[in-house]
Amino acid sequence: MEPYKTIAALAITFGLLGGFIWLIRAFSVTKGGRAIQWSRPSNERHLQSIEKLTLGPDCTLHVVTFDGETILLAVSNKAVVPIQPLSGKTKALQAAGGVA
Repeated sequence: MEPYKTIAALAITFGLLGGFIWLIRAFSVTKGGRAIQWSRPSNERHLQSIEKLTLGPDCTLHVVTFDGETILLAVSNKAVVPIQPLSGKTKALQAAGGVA
């Protein structure tokens, strides 16, 4: 008898939760459309890896772009350190054999 009470309590709880979510979505309409947007973020990538160089067993250099800005990162087991921004220097990387 005890498992039935637990299952019934869970069903009632989730039912009420679902009902409240439905009510919020149904009554959140404004003049221009819904006040709450129920959508996923776009598939646009903001962070891309351009080049990776292994310096040792626990140390690497990474050239990455973040929203159009190119950054050189030193990565080890203990820290990630930005070395310097490389804005506008992707053509130099291509000439040196890097992929951009």
